[in-house]
Amino acid sequence: MDLSMSIASLATAISHAQIKQDAGLALTKKVMDTQRVQAAGLMELLEASPSFGHSLDIKV
Repeated sequence: MDLSMSIASLATAISHAQIKQDAGLALTKKVMDTQRVQAAGLMELLEASPSFGHSLDIKV
């Protein structure tokens, strides 16, 4: 019975590890999607600015 308990404990531990890994991967994908949307919004703002990249303001 000791061996079967060890196998059951190992199976449970592996299952928990897989669930944690899946959750971490899902979170990473969500963060990447959010960053992609934010980057697209920033690019729209930069492209909408008529003077972006055409002049440099310097105070000495």
